[in-house]
Amino acid sequence: LKCPVCSKFILPDDIECHLVMCLTKPRLSYN
Repeated sequence: LKCPVCSKFILPDDIECHLVMCLTKPRLSYN
């Protein structure tokens, strides 16, 4: 699955945790 926040491809099992981390600690700027 593709993360809408950082545009990286994440495993379906990790997408929820990944989204939470992306939303709470964004490391990339929103272009």
